[in-house]
Amino acid sequence: MDWASLTLALAFYGVIGWLFESSIFSLCEQGKFMDRGMFIFPWCPIYSVVMVVCTELFWGIERWWVVILLAGTVTSMFELIASILMELVFGKRFWDYSYYPLNLDGRISVVAGLFFGIAIWAATRFLQPLVAGLFFRIPDQKRVIAAMITWVIFFTDIGWVAVYRFKLNKTLCRGYESVKAWKMSIFDWMNVKKDIFSDLFVVRAAKKGMDAGRKINHGLVSAQEYTKEHTREFAAQTREHTRELAEQTKEIAKDRIDRLHKK
Repeated sequence: MDWASLTLALAFYGVIGWLFESSIFSLCEQGKFMDRGMFIFPWCPIYSVVMVVCTELFWGIERWWVVILLAGTVTSMFELIASILMELVFGKRFWDYSYYPLNLDGRISVVAGLFFGIAIWAATRFLQPLVAGLFFRIPDQKRVIAAMITWVIFFTDIGWVAVYRFKLNKTLCRGYESVKAWKMSIFDWMNVKKDIFSDLFVVRAAKKGMDAGRKINHGLVSAQEYTKEHTREFAAQTREHTRELAEQTKEIAKDRIDRLHKK
């Protein structure tokens, strides 16, 4: 795709990611709608970058398991870098995988990487062709204008968040807080009617999937803890046996030396 189409794809997947995180995922995990983004505009840039990079890199790979493994690895790398940078800039973590097995300091997890790998494979196989075809139908000039407007909004959003984070301008900070408060009022209104949304098929299906995932995750965590416990016991027993063997070897060596001296 040309740069304008890539830009629109970035915006599209960013908005889709924010919608998923703030609605379906929040309803299933927290039981309510939540603004899961840190920007004013409703998008999650990490979804934008990961989805576009992976769909471009892995387009045309036929073996589904290869796409899932590669996409999961790339996603985990992006999550690790983003987690570190965002904690340095904003002073807090925006996600934590500590309750997942095989995690690295809670920043990334094999389970989360596998989930994103499957999602990216599905997007590469089914969604991306539709998205690309839709953008190519837009006339070139209008597509370029839309892309330029998107970048202006994006950098304005980043600048506004930075101003608020570092308290650089009181007026802009008050404006940021006002917009966030307005967004929260929308989420409060939606949470009053969340039962209606919770009965939607896609939410119910997601809840069943997450419940099954929690059970699998619980089993994996239990297996991991069981393995750790037995590994610790085995290591302790090995150290004890090694110490006893070393003492016995030392005693035998000392006894032989004493015998040689007596001779």
